[in-house]
Amino acid sequence: DESKVILIDGGLASELQNNGYNIDGDPLWSARILHTDANAIRDVHLAYLRAGASVITCASYQASISGLREHLGVSEKTAEGLISRSVQIAKQARKEYLLETTRQKEEE
Repeated sequence: DESKVILIDGGLASELQNNGYNIDGDPLWSARILHTDANAIRDVHLAYLRAGASVITCASYQASISGLREHLGVSEKTAEGLISRSVQIAKQARKEYLLETTRQKEEE
């Protein structure tokens, strides 16, 4: 049944590039931004939710413990934390969006 299928396209990396982040050729793609500017990822999540998205994706597509260690020079513990952070950022964006929409409904 087609009505039960949800189609998603992350688009996170493209939107980060539209916002001025150069991740072309970076083996970590948007996962690097977890380390350098996590707020930029939250901002993209919020923009997608405000535009009507029902699903947001974590910035962990190219993230792995070994990849983060190799390309960022971080410890295993830090790499694990960055992957966990990608989920926390998405949850924070969802929370902020839900608070915004609740306030808007209350003001109506």
